[in-house]
Amino acid sequence: MMQSIHSKLRSYYSQLNEVTEKLDQDQLLVASELTPFQKSIAKDMVKSGLLEDMDERVYATHDVPIDDMLMRQLILGQGIYTGDTALYLWELSENFPYTIEMAVRMGYQAPSRRYPDWTQNVQFKQVREPRLSEDVREISVPDTTRKIQVYSPERVLVEMVKSPDHDIEAIKFGFNQYLKSSQKDLGTLLEVAERLNVLEKIQSLVGILL
Repeated sequence: MMQSIHSKLRSYYSQLNEVTEKLDQDQLLVASELTPFQKSIAKDMVKSGLLEDMDERVYATHDVPIDDMLMRQLILGQGIYTGDTALYLWELSENFPYTIEMAVRMGYQAPSRRYPDWTQNVQFKQVREPRLSEDVREISVPDTTRKIQVYSPERVLVEMVKSPDHDIEAIKFGFNQYLKSSQKDLGTLLEVAERLNVLEKIQSLVGILL
């Protein structure tokens, strides 16, 4: 009997340690990544006020501000930041994206009723494969080991030029920032431009700005 109790206690503290380590690393827990017992520990921590339950998908601490971009991807389970949102994340735009742009698979139905806080002011753009999965990069989120998925600087700049309602000043600013940044990769930029059928436009624009 005592041996059984000790075994259960060892299991409990082992699981508790794993939960604590995850929180130390990321300041949050993702429900789908937890064992059933770890999830019950997380729910107990919510009841005691140590964690906040984010739509039963993520449990977050109160120690650091929540990164909305990360939380949205974790709660929705998909979506790649694109357009003006990606430009802002790559520091290629000074304008904060009050409307969030996300690329999603064809046929995706936004769960607006279930997750209103995370679908409000979000423009979902359905993209076919393989283009949906091309040019995806990751940006690290401070104070966590997590990363958000976003289209590459080259992809968003090329798509901005390709767009029929593009803003000339935004294009100039974005390209100027890109061309003087350490992330500049003209080979990749031209490869993406060729794939999206705007190679001549990009070559002309880069030639003028350089």
